[in-house]
Amino acid sequence: MKKIFALSLTLLFFISFKAICQAEDRALLIGIDTYKHRADGVSDTPGCVEDAMTISQLLKIKYNFRQESIRVLQNSEATSDRIKQVFQSWLIDGTKPGDRIFFLYSGHGSQVKDKNNDEQDGYDDTLFAYDGNPENGEKEILDDEIEVFIRQLSGRRAVLVFDSCHSGTISRGATIGGRFFPPPEEFKQLRGPASRGGDDKFIKGGVIGRGAGVRKVDGVDVSLSGIILITAAREDQEAFPIDVNGKQQGALTYVLSEILKSGQMSVKDLRNEISSRIKKLQQDRKLRGSQEPGIETQQSELLENYPLFGGWEQAAAAALVNPVSTIKVGVNTLQGKKSYKIGETISYQVTSSSPGYLYLIVFSQNNVATCLFPNSQDKDNKIESGALSIPRSKTYEFPIQEPIGRDLVVALVSTTPLNLEVKDVYNWDEIFERLKLKALQSALVGSKGQGVRIVEEHGYWQAGKIEVETVR
Repeated sequence: MKKIFALSLTLLFFISFKAICQAEDRALLIGIDTYKHRADGVSDTPGCVEDAMTISQLLKIKYNFRQESIRVLQNSEATSDRIKQVFQSWLIDGTKPGDRIFFLYSGHGSQVKDKNNDEQDGYDDTLFAYDGNPENGEKEILDDEIEVFIRQLSGRRAVLVFDSCHSGTISRGATIGGRFFPPPEEFKQLRGPASRGGDDKFIKGGVIGRGAGVRKVDGVDVSLSGIILITAAREDQEAFPIDVNGKQQGALTYVLSEILKSGQMSVKDLRNEISSRIKKLQQDRKLRGSQEPGIETQQSELLENYPLFGGWEQAAAAALVNPVSTIKVGVNTLQGKKSYKIGETISYQVTSSSPGYLYLIVFSQNNVATCLFPNSQDKDNKIESGALSIPRSKTYEFPIQEPIGRDLVVALVSTTPLNLEVKDVYNWDEIFERLKLKALQSALVGSKGQGVRIVEEHGYWQAGKIEVETVR
């Protein structure tokens, strides 16, 4: 087993990973072509069910998702209550830190008047579920609700795609094909006597999931980990379908699936490629409107340069983040190298903004995690803030051993002992459980009075990470 060492100041946790540790794959795909209140003026959104089917095939063929790990809700199945229930039970409760998650919503996007005064424009953006009521906005899923769901996915490798509009114009909002449905008061104007010309615009801002990055929960700053949000259009734009071999399909979903079918690229390059292809479709007059898709990442330094879902390293990198901790931890090799040959020794320098306890662990293949520090030669793992080199003496060292490949070195710092030195070898889930990762991430739902409790129970550790490669 390879022994790689990570150093930290408060609690340094070192982790080296070789393979994914039995992670779950879960997908929820929503496609709505027709709506319950169609006779009352809710326009069709052709191509949305086709979007869900396309993504389902993509996940199975390119990402090896099993059929039983994918759930599809289409048309009448995609009621507001059903979408929320399956999101919670299937994607959140049914997964753990490090798992892969894919969510697609393809259908109408709309808006309702903001009731809790957290929107600058006075409107909440919504997902217009199958049973959405155009007269009063009932059964629409608010962006506030979506953000609560997203916060609970922190620590997973989660990709969420919204192929819908987030705002629009009265002159286009009710047309078949456009994926924006106007707010109730504007819908009533559309159905009543015309009081404004067709060129009058009602454009309102807001993006589904826009607050998912950094948000206060009961006064506590919360940052997320591992989340990638892909949206079809800016907050003031509509999203439209295109014709693909005689079938309608959302432009974003079509372009995204075509890119991913042809190979993997970094999130940064994927963002540019999606934008370029959408513009080309518009220039060739194959796509109406002027929608500008976007990709937003959380924990961007670990996501931007990887493909969607990344490699096995990201399972641990995304999981081992405490979203409510203010501790700053960094780790690097003392030699300044990222590649080592078998037989060489390695040492680390860790920096921490807080004193505490240091642990070094290597996560390897076969779901094995080896604790390197504290050890029998160096038992006292309490450290001060600042910089520290590990090993601290010549009584022990960390030789590079088989197998070859990359390791993710994690420096974990905690203000209280974590009792990780009880034994030398763990599996990944044991580490996650001792850090109470799922309980921590599930608690970030913004319930009244929860913020302080979350910090008291989980808020005093943080991890720094570095990748190191072993070669012959």
